[in-house]
Parts: sequence; structure tokens; C-alpha cells
Amino acid sequence: MKQLSELSVDELHQQQKSTRRVAGAMIGLLVSMAAVSLFLTFQKGFSVLTMLPVFFLPLALTSFDKLKKIKAELRLRG
Repeated sequence: MKQLSELSVDELHQQQKSTRRVAGAMIGLLVSMAAVSLFLTFQKGFSVLTMLPVFFLPLALTSFDKLKKIKAELRLRG
């Protein structure tokens, strides 16, 4: 994968669009996983499945960090 500084402005916009979609999907999945895990915790008690949203949180944070870097690169280029 190319560095952000090596991509054209159009490629950066495309990367930003796809990263925004992925980050949104991850947040949606995390929210639904959290709701299901809370429901299961109240119904059956604590289990390993209760912690799944916490384990997947770094993936979502990585997407938002990448989105932040893309925005900074676009701002740098004007």
C-alpha cells in the first residue's frame, strides 16, 4: 500500500470516502455487538462474548486514525 504522500488528490478523496464507509460500518457493528452482549449478559450472565465489542474497538479506532491522517494530508495539499 502506498504512503498517503504518494497518492494523488483524487486517490486521497477516494480513500477518504471508502475509509469513512468502513469506519461507519465498524461503529454500527460495535453498537449492535454491544447491545447484544448487554442483552446476553443480563439474560445468561457474564461470558467471553460480553467482551467482544471491547476487543474490536481498536479496529474502529484505527480506521478513525487513518481518516484523520487522510484529512490532514488533504488539508496540507490545499
